[in-house]
Amino acid sequence: MDDHGEARAVGAVGADRRHPGRRGLGLASASALGSVAAAGVGVAAHYARRMTDPPSLAPEDPPRDDEQVTIHAVDDGHAFLSGDGADRPGVWGVTMPGGYVRIGAARERTPTGVRRPVRVLAGDLVPGHGVLDAYAHPNRATSLHVDATEVAVIGDLGAMPAHHVAGDDTWAIGVHGRAAARHETFRALGPIVAAGHSALAISYRNDQDAPLSPDGRSHLGGTEWVDLAAAMDHARRHGARRIILAGCSMGGAIVGQALAHADVHDVVAVLLDAPVVDWHPVVARAARSLGIPGIAVSALLVPTRAMARSRHRVDLDALRFDAAALAVPTLLVHGVADDVVPVEGSDELATRRDDVVTYLRVPDAGHVRSWNADPATYEAAVASLLQRASRTTDGAEVGAAGTALAASHAPIEPLFGGRPT
Repeated sequence: MDDHGEARAVGAVGADRRHPGRRGLGLASASALGSVAAAGVGVAAHYARRMTDPPSLAPEDPPRDDEQVTIHAVDDGHAFLSGDGADRPGVWGVTMPGGYVRIGAARERTPTGVRRPVRVLAGDLVPGHGVLDAYAHPNRATSLHVDATEVAVIGDLGAMPAHHVAGDDTWAIGVHGRAAARHETFRALGPIVAAGHSALAISYRNDQDAPLSPDGRSHLGGTEWVDLAAAMDHARRHGARRIILAGCSMGGAIVGQALAHADVHDVVAVLLDAPVVDWHPVVARAARSLGIPGIAVSALLVPTRAMARSRHRVDLDALRFDAAALAVPTLLVHGVADDVVPVEGSDELATRRDDVVTYLRVPDAGHVRSWNADPATYEAAVASLLQRASRTTDGAEVGAAGTALAASHAPIEPLFGGRPT
């Protein structure tokens, strides 16, 4: 499932439809509000339930037109593509019937199609139809590292599968987003593994291949952090002396809850990619993307939040990311064009904790697509985070090291950042 799965699970995905001003509400608006109130209980109950549905129930949308490509021919490490997605900027995976390839950022328009660098990551490259994939890795552990294995993390609900790469005694733990898959985190973990560190890409309760929660509901990080804590304990039992937490989207919310509630004495760095730092604007944006008018969204969110809290034990206020919990070097990454998790939440977090946060704010990048937009800048930022973490563990102060980075969006050479080894 793509990076938009999280928003589909909450409500829907779509462009941000800004509501008109609310001043001067007339009788028609008042009548509309009355109608909303009359139907509010049932609608609020529906959205409270949908918001907490386990990710396995999230419907998978068919590929959008701008994700469709056709590969017509391959010549000297380059492919000729057509279709709405053929000219999309950035580095992307392409899922094809016979295999999985990655196309590079360089694009040359020719009479026979868009010529782009291509690399086969799984199976064979046979000309035909394909679908762009933001993960840019096939769904297997060895796409992160050739020696990666499958392990089981034992938590309070049972065994949860994880991809594991053996390295030194610094372990990075990748936490994927809602309705996403473990290999969503490979773009973030790739440069950490390349530096010789160990990695663990985990699953958590209600994933397709993990145990269900006792009530069968997602808690948007409120209970899932316990599974991350179990993964940290697993790492410690297997030799970890230092831990790096890396969370994408809702995975960032899970990391935030773990920082606030778990034993994190050996966490030396944090990486947050398009994190959910506040669920309120995420839920509101999902509702607006369904075409619900702004005035109705405002009227429905209050009872929806109340029902989520009373019926499903999900308190959105309690799930806000506690900025004070960040006590180690942190890399915060967010695409400005994110239509699922508004970038403003990361803007505020970066401002509040500029003593520890380095902020990579990527123009034109969508949800968890900052690596795709500029792998070189993304991976350089991760390498800098590792250096800062090393200095901190060597006894240096975290200090006022926060920085704002700008993605270059220049043509990227080499074109395959995050290359599996």
